[in-house]
Amino acid sequence: AVIIVLVCSLPLAAQKVIHQYFFNNSFAEYTGGPAVTEMISCSAAAGAFTTEPIVTSGGSCANGASKNVFAFNAGGGVQYPNSSSVVGKSYTIHVLFKFSTLGGWSRIIDFSNSTSDAGIYLYGNCLSFYPNGQVGPSCPFVAGKYYLMSFVRDSVSKVISVFVDGVPYSSYNDASSTYVPSSSTLPVNFFRDDNAVPCEVKAGAVKYISVSNTPLSANGVDSVWKDICSIALPVNLAQFSGTLQGNNAVLKWYTMSESNSAGFVIEHSADGAAFLPIGKVAAAGNSSQKINYQFMHTNLLAGTHYYRLRMTDLDGSFRYSNVVALSTGTKLAFAVYPNPAKSVISVTGLSSAVNQITITTIDSRVVLKTQAVGNSATINVGMLPPGNYFLNYFDGKTTQSKMWVKE
Repeated sequence: AVIIVLVCSLPLAAQKVIHQYFFNNSFAEYTGGPAVTEMISCSAAAGAFTTEPIVTSGGSCANGASKNVFAFNAGGGVQYPNSSSVVGKSYTIHVLFKFSTLGGWSRIIDFSNSTSDAGIYLYGNCLSFYPNGQVGPSCPFVAGKYYLMSFVRDSVSKVISVFVDGVPYSSYNDASSTYVPSSSTLPVNFFRDDNAVPCEVKAGAVKYISVSNTPLSANGVDSVWKDICSIALPVNLAQFSGTLQGNNAVLKWYTMSESNSAGFVIEHSADGAAFLPIGKVAAAGNSSQKINYQFMHTNLLAGTHYYRLRMTDLDGSFRYSNVVALSTGTKLAFAVYPNPAKSVISVTGLSSAVNQITITTIDSRVVLKTQAVGNSATINVGMLPPGNYFLNYFDGKTTQSKMWVKE
């Protein structure tokens, strides 16, 4: 049933922003946001994109198959520009990386754009919030192993919660705001050391960096860790879309890079929930260039049709694309799919040119706010913790809502 509520009944909240980097032969952001750039100091040689197995505390991703990573040398690293102030007083930062050797200081994050020695390091095999000392109950880090280190800071409590491989590891009271950018748009550096006391660095490799302006719950961090091997998949899908030509659906997508990719299975659904395969398209396998793909689903019956891609690696591991909805003969109904959802939801049936969309918890707390142009939208919800939510959209007159479930 459609629920009509007053838009003023929803509390306002800052729009949630997330930028993700997969290092699939590219420094590009996954959804077209700002790219990271390589930073070099201490006479280091430039890093390089390469492939290697991702070995974590949970074992080897994809049975040891090689994945794309960016390997940096001692003195090298990457810089997130932070031009839209995503990293501020509140943030969630995930870094999936390894150091090739340990001993002495090894920089992980620098919030000062290299003007201060303060930052987050490994000291030997311990975690240190320099200059304030070691954090955590133990020193578990070893060279050559990938760790997902997650740092969640809340602007109200000023506490930074640290997670290692999805598990709460320590917390740090950052009352002095040492571990935030000193100005709202100051860049954030990873692995490269500062200019004040330079060259306390190690060589290593990075597979995934994610930054968000929203503190993530412990359950949300754990969910990212449980999906980390899927995150490490090699296909960098840039876009999946569809159009109608008569009663045929023309589906198009392109990748920006591929490594050991096997192919794409096109799946179809009549309700946005139960999907069945309808065709396959072979992948390039290995590429660092843009590659276009296309598939046609012919002789559609009247109604709404839902499509997604199952992107498969040579070792059998896979992940799904966003869902595309196309309607023949009738207007698209207001719907949220897939439901339940894991990382991305799509919305159809929006009635005005510009729609204000909010996602709220069942107690009306706003957790995401965005704007959709046109009658459909795709929204990244991967950072939300599992639970029940409402998607609400305001078309200038009324707000309509649909309940959906985040797995």
